[in-house]
Amino acid sequence: MALIGAWGKQTGGHTQGGRAYIFQSTGGGSTWPSSETQQLSASDAAANNQFGWSVSLWGSIAVIGANFRNSGGDYHSGGAYIFRSNNGGLNWTSTETQVLTASDKGAEDEFGLSVSVFGNTVLIGSPLHNTSAIANSGKAYIFRSNDGGINWSETQKLIASDVATGASFGYSVYVTGNVALIGAPFLSSNTGAAYHFQSSNQGATWTQRQKLTASAGTALDQFGVSVSVFGKTALIGADFRSSKRGAAYIFDATPPFSSSPESSSTADDDDGMFASAS
Repeated sequence: MALIGAWGKQTGGHTQGGRAYIFQSTGGGSTWPSSETQQLSASDAAANNQFGWSVSLWGSIAVIGANFRNSGGDYHSGGAYIFRSNNGGLNWTSTETQVLTASDKGAEDEFGLSVSVFGNTVLIGSPLHNTSAIANSGKAYIFRSNDGGINWSETQKLIASDVATGASFGYSVYVTGNVALIGAPFLSSNTGAAYHFQSSNQGATWTQRQKLTASAGTALDQFGVSVSVFGKTALIGADFRSSKRGAAYIFDATPPFSSSPESSSTADDDDGMFASAS
């Protein structure tokens, strides 16, 4: 099963209202249909919401970000939409079962620019949130469900240990098991960093363990623009590294992750290389 966002799609006459598409594979992933099996849209679709800018799928839970959504009069504060399936992903609720917003939302926070779901935990980035009045420093939010994904509530706000102006902490997020990675690609003149958070109690609470950086990072690299974790390996993208050719860095973990990347790969042309996480 695949979930694909189309944030620029005109929905119900709303320019860039956005939409998301479910694709089902009948061949165990070896073959896919040429068209979607279902379309998902927001019940409150509006122009420029950009529903589908970010997507994440785990089992019977889909999370779709709309970072330009206006909430409670706060312009572009953002939101994230929960969709559920009651039959293993064959069919999904036609509209969301819940819209998630930050408890301390503000105008132009862009909550939902990044989303990630694993089990009963959802991690959502709000990269332009002003943390402690520090402009565009960013924040990430943990939401948890205690009833199989029917209801979700915010349980913790995550911030970087070195909150900085313009860092955009939360631009990328990824959660799996008891490990979370959060990117801040515009930290230190866009050199960038990624932050490793760990939970020791099955996701109830989270604590920053490490700050990861490229071993030879330079200004404008945007290290942390994308992040992903699988098992004991972290993959972090730096899309402007090496004269905009881009690079992806692999970190080994026990965890914690090694303080410098084990290896990195770069593209051989100027088209850009992006490490993608969803």
